[in-house]
Amino acid sequence: MPHEALRRLLDDAAEVAVRLLDPRGPLLPFAMVEDADGRALARPMADTLENMLAEVRGDVAGRAGAQRAVVIWDGELEFSGRLRETLHFELHEAGSSGELFALPYRRVGLVRRRIRAEGRPVRIEGDRPPLIG
Repeated sequence: MPHEALRRLLDDAAEVAVRLLDPRGPLLPFAMVEDADGRALARPMADTLENMLAEVRGDVAGRAGAQRAVVIWDGELEFSGRLRETLHFELHEAGSSGELFALPYRRVGLVRRRIRAEGRPVRIEGDRPPLIG
């Protein structure tokens, strides 16, 4: 389980991701990076979702002074035997391996489409290669 500063970053990233998620389409990968001056968003420009994710990871890895970061993307994962739409959060802290969390969500409303997150992000993997030194 991440310590308090990393948990706050995860919670804030989840809130932003749910707000940015288009009820009619996927969320484009992005990152929140925290350094001594505060937080910044990294939004890549690439031709495919896979390239966008690679670009945002490269951006995070290349940021001097980064203390914490979370890389966010939209995907699917099996929860309780069902394939679910999920937001993925790859958390990193300087000098440590990363952790992967997922947050299931669903699209609700027939006329006024919106996103409803289901719970809080759940840890699904640890020991991911570190992105920040």
